[in-house]
Amino acid sequence: MAFVGCKKDDPLAGKDYNTIITVKSNDGKTHYNPSNGGVEWDSDDEISVARGNVVAENPFELVSLENGVAKFGGNISATEGSYYGVYPAQDIEINNGVVTCEVIQTEQILTENTFGKGNNTAVGHDVSTTMQFTNVGGLAKIAVRSNDEMTVKSIKIVNTSTYGITTLSGRGKIDVMDDEHAISWQPTGVYNEVIATAEE
Repeated sequence: MAFVGCKKDDPLAGKDYNTIITVKSNDGKTHYNPSNGGVEWDSDDEISVARGNVVAENPFELVSLENGVAKFGGNISATEGSYYGVYPAQDIEINNGVVTCEVIQTEQILTENTFGKGNNTAVGHDVSTTMQFTNVGGLAKIAVRSNDEMTVKSIKIVNTSTYGITTLSGRGKIDVMDDEHAISWQPTGVYNEVIATAEE
C-alpha cells in the first residue's frame, strides 16, 4: 500500500508568541479589493493589544489570514482581564475599557482603490482572544478631477462649525464597551482639519 499526503505550512511555526488574537471578520479593515468587492487585511498589518489595563509593549503582527479570519500574534504580560485590540498599531493607553489613541489621523495618504493604510481606526474587545473589530468613524469617498493644466495632489478638509466641538482629527478617548464608540477628544493634540495626500 502507498499513502500520499501533503504538508500544510504552519504560519505560526517558529514564532514565539504567548497570545494569538483572532479577528472573526475583516469588515473593520480598510483595504478595498476591487476584484472581489471585499474589504481585506494586508500582509503587513499590525494591531495594538491590551488585556485588562495592561498594554502589550510591541504590536501584534498578522500571522495568518484565511476566509476573512485574521490571526495576530504577539506577547502580553497580563494574565487576567478582557482583551482589547486597536487598528492601526500605535501608542495606546487603556483604562476600564476606554482606550486613548489617535482616533482620526490628521495627515492621511490616499491610494487608488483603497481607504488608505492606517486611515480608519477600528477597535474590538472580548473576554476571549477572539473578537470582532468595528470602525470608529465613517468613511467619505472623494473624487478629485483636474484638467491638463492642473494637478491636484492633496486636499484639506476643515471643520468650521460654530455649534460646539470643532475637532476633526487627533488623539482622544474611545469607549470600546459602548456600541456607538463614544469619543471624547483630549484638550491637546487635536485638530480641526484633515489633510489627505495622494500616494506618490
